Amino acid sequence: MAEALKQNITLQFFTIDCRNTSIGDETKAALREAITQATQRNQALRAQRHSLARLARWSGDTGFQSLSEGEFRKRVFQFFLPPGCKLMPVDFLNPQRVTQTGGEVAGAACAEMRAHHEVAAVASAGAGSAQSEGTVLDPAKEEQLGLALEQSMADATDRENSDLADAIMRSKSDTPLRLHENSVVVLRLTRHAQAAEVVHEILQSPDLEKCRAMVLEAGCELRPKWAGGAWLLLPLTREQFEEAGLETTPVHIIALSRDEDALRRALKAVPKEKRPKLRTENHDADGPCGASQRADAGSDDEESMARQVGSGMGQEHREEEEWFAGAASRAGSSGDRIEIAVERTFVHFPMPREDHAASVCKSAP
Repeated sequence: MAEALKQNITLQFFTIDCRNTSIGDETKAALREAITQATQRNQALRAQRHSLARLARWSGDTGFQSLSEGEFRKRVFQFFLPPGCKLMPVDFLNPQRVTQTGGEVAGAACAEMRAHHEVAAVASAGAGSAQSEGTVLDPAKEEQLGLALEQSMADATDRENSDLADAIMRSKSDTPLRLHENSVVVLRLTRHAQAAEVVHEILQSPDLEKCRAMVLEAGCELRPKWAGGAWLLLPLTREQFEEAGLETTPVHIIALSRDEDALRRALKAVPKEKRPKLRTENHDADGPCGASQRADAGSDDEESMARQVGSGMGQEHREEEEWFAGAASRAGSSGDRIEIAVERTFVHFPMPREDHAASVCKSAP
């Protein structure tokens, strides 16, 4: 019976009455353990089916474009759920309603997998009922039946794994993740990125409620450690993140371009003294997430601007002094001396007197 329970993949609950039987305590304990393992496994399969269904219904612009294709969804279900499982959607079990490239071949494969499951279910039910009634099967026949079931399940699993691998490779080559496209943007907070007020608005703002729900329903994280503390306002796995070659920090936000305006509205609720601006990062540029391409008006702080202006004025002033110094040296070499005076950032050239003798000191007679 324990072996039959292992082969049964649809049983959710099972109760056996061992009263007035010759079953010993050790056998009862073994049966109890086998029943518990089988039912827990089947219940986990059911929950997994629901999770896959939610994932397969995701919208096309969240990075799961390939799951919108019926054939690929069927392959995913067949990989995670046993052949012919009752939890499999009807469209994927009925070969007449499945649309795929192989057509008749795929329908035959589905029918064959369902036949394997039916044989296993009948054999499991027969073995379970025979043992529950006290009938002892021939050990040789029981062993042959077990080997046949095991071989059948192994063949079906190998075939499914091969088909799923092909489907994944085709899907991956057709729809790679490209964060530099218009659908996804990498944004940068100019200041106070880790302030409590900023974190509160990203986590609680009604403008970003759809973004947060989209991430959590997909089983992803809003601020995973492997993203360097960056905010992810779209479903993004670690594999997709690493494949894109991103290098983010806590000041970065990755979101869909359509949600950029909602993010800006949410940040307007932050007090002005701690309100950051948003810059769009160029993912293709060198350095972590590239260089800034665009900034909001007035995003540069006044102190930085003053330093830049001051440095520019200083450079121009030094160039002027060098030019005038060169002019003075050239004039001095020709015998005429020009006095240069700088007063209040203006350069003065005192005009020489016409009567050179008047400038000469005379002694008393």
